[in-house]
Amino acid sequence: MIAGNIAYADRYKKMGGGLETALAWLEKSDYSVLEKGNGPLEIGGGVTVNLSHVALKKYKDWEAHKKYADLHFCIEEGEVISCKDAKLVRDFGEYSEQKDIMFAPATNDGVRVPMRMGDFVVVYPEDAHMPGVAIGEEKTVRKIIVKIPV
Repeated sequence: MIAGNIAYADRYKKMGGGLETALAWLEKSDYSVLEKGNGPLEIGGGVTVNLSHVALKKYKDWEAHKKYADLHFCIEEGEVISCKDAKLVRDFGEYSEQKDIMFAPATNDGVRVPMRMGDFVVVYPEDAHMPGVAIGEEKTVRKIIVKIPV
């Protein structure tokens, strides 16, 4: 897991690959070009960007992926993302190869990252994560999700 802010993107871009591609795009882009429902936008090297409207709730399930890292980028505040080692999550359900996702029931542990404007969290296949949890009131927020092949 990596947590940071786009103001310090140069630090993380040095890691190269899809992370560099994703952060470079987020630094220079006008997010209004993304509209909900337009599907993912390919930005190079198999990296895709998508605008998501997320209904924040008090509890969400854990999720994990096998083929992609997720970069969650905050453009509206109110979300907290929890992360922990996927090996510590019990009861993952069946893995969907098509959607590259599996879920497990929520638990009240893990590292909690409150998302502020410009913040991002990158989670890799070894990182279970619980996005979409409300910091306070339950509401819908817009965020950008970048899928990075690993």
